Amino acid sequence: MVFSMFSCKPKNTGSAVGADAAAKAYVAPGKYDEFYNFVSGGFSGQMSVYGLPSGRLLRVIPVFSV
Repeated sequence: MVFSMFSCKPKNTGSAVGADAAAKAYVAPGKYDEFYNFVSGGFSGQMSVYGLPSGRLLRVIPVFSV
């Protein structure tokens, strides 16, 4: 009896979590991000600013206070 097992993964692909993905998202301290995401705080009455692609929280802006 002969038993063999084959993988379904193509041979020329990298892993889903590779070092390239982290290197592309890295922004050195003191450098500027390419894009900025302004996120509403909803009922908290503030806005948050995130740098993209680094994902760093840059600033929380209080917009509304009672």
